[in-house]
Amino acid sequence: MMSTVRQYQTLESMECPNCHAIVKAPVGVGRVYCPQCGSVMISVNKLKQLKKESAFEAIRKEMGWSVAKFYAIPREPPSASKLPIYDREHVRNAMARFSLIKGVSPEEKKKAVKKILAAAKKFGIDASGFAAKYA
Repeated sequence: MMSTVRQYQTLESMECPNCHAIVKAPVGVGRVYCPQCGSVMISVNKLKQLKKESAFEAIRKEMGWSVAKFYAIPREPPSASKLPIYDREHVRNAMARFSLIKGVSPEEKKKAVKKILAAAKKFGIDASGFAAKYA
């Protein structure tokens, strides 16, 4: 006779914002649909995790795509994917290649410069030369 072994996952309780039903879901699951009213509930733990990474990177991980596949697809507006900055290497790369960007309005370039400088400050990168040239 074979014995079966059951694996239990840790469950997290979530309250539906509409009907206030308590739903138990495995920890780490981002979205759960309420069985009573059908509304979407988002895990607080998942939100904390997503807050630590950029929006594009969170979407890429949720979809399970590779970096190359995800960033190869066109975005709306097209400039949305021209400067992905979510770590030190991307900040350095953005500063080095900023002069090569084409098809971006002056307003978008100004926003990009602010984004790069903020990310450089966040990651402790000296951007004084970049700021002097573009800010």
